[in-house]
Amino acid sequence: MGRAVHEAETFTGLQICVYLGPGGEDPRAHAEQLFVDRGLHTRPAVLVLVAPDARQVEVVTAQDARGRLPDADAQAVVELMTQHFGSGDLVGGLLAGVARIAEAAGPGQPSGEDLPDLLQG
Repeated sequence: MGRAVHEAETFTGLQICVYLGPGGEDPRAHAEQLFVDRGLHTRPAVLVLVAPDARQVEVVTAQDARGRLPDADAQAVVELMTQHFGSGDLVGGLLAGVARIAEAAGPGQPSGEDLPDLLQG
């Protein structure tokens, strides 16, 4: 998974972080809090939260990344991932989601900042 994220980051220049773990009472709020806590909101970054316990996927984008990954593309990422998850393919869903982010965002320049690729709750 880390390799797929690294390759997508290198291609897009975006910081991409995947969180796999509990979503709490409100997975969207949890994703937004993680986004801020990790400092992703200040960078061209994308956070994908996958909360199997809540059966929910959230994509949060920083202001600097929204032009390259608008809401419609983020929703397409979620739909693609949940198709895989629905058939029991967690890893395939994660990989497909990261690849779809890279495809939607297209090529870009790396920011030069290093962040963790995978967060676990």
